[in-house]
This record gives sequence, C-alpha cells and structure tokens, in this order.
Amino acid sequence: MGNRLIVGCFINMADERAQIVEELIKQRKLYELRDYIKSLCLDELKFLLGNISPESRNVVFRLLPKDMASQLFESLSEDIKSNMISKMRETAKIFQEIDVADLTEILDELPP
Repeated sequence: MGNRLIVGCFINMADERAQIVEELIKQRKLYELRDYIKSLCLDELKFLLGNISPESRNVVFRLLPKDMASQLFESLSEDIKSNMISKMRETAKIFQEIDVADLTEILDELPP
C-alpha cells in the first residue's frame, strides 16, 4: 500500500510540474522556466519530458545547461529522442519571437 501512495504522489507532482512548465512556456517566461527546470534532478526532468507536449519538451531541453541536457538526452527513450529532433524546427519559431537581448543571454547556456 505504501509504494502505491509514493508512486501516486510522484505522479501528482509530475502532473503539477508539467502544468507549471506548459504555463511558463505559454506566457513566454523563459527565465523563470530555466530557473525552475534547473532545480529539478535528472529523473524528474526525464519524467517531465514524457508528460509535456513535444513542442514544450524541446523548449525545456534547449534551456538546460549543456551538461544537464547531454545527460538527459542520453537517458531518454528512442521515441522521445526522435520526436525531439523532428520538432526542433518548430521550437526555433518560439525563440524567434523573443527579444534579441533576452535571447542572447539565454543562448549562452544552450547545448550545442
């Protein structure tokens, strides 16, 4: 019984995190999003990426520090990796809408 409770709490927290991330992206609050996702551990990020839209997944991934993004990408399923690569063009559109000064600061921390 105790294990089900722990799993249930983890899933509820993941759903809550997914809602937070989706809302921050919708509002284009990328600085806040970057700070939020940097506070999560690798397992939380991996679970999060499986519970948000493909477009949001790529935004989150691009905002991670290079070392974190690399570790995370290696741990993802082949389906998610493939989907992320195919959605990169769409993600680029979101970044084109950001103010140049803000984008410059964000780009300094993007993975290659």
